[in-house]
Amino acid sequence: MDFYSFVEGPLLWIAFLTFLIGSTVRVLLFVFNSHELDRVIYKHFTLPSQF
Repeated sequence: MDFYSFVEGPLLWIAFLTFLIGSTVRVLLFVFNSHELDRVIYKHFTLPSQF
């Protein structure tokens, strides 16, 4: 396996998965932190229980 094949294959998947996992963690941290800091907004904001 030469360097170009390694970059096209496993390294590309590692970079892609790192991006997805990191983005998901950042979004979840943002939601949980905003829920703690903005209690006034979330007190008046509810999702409909019936779809």
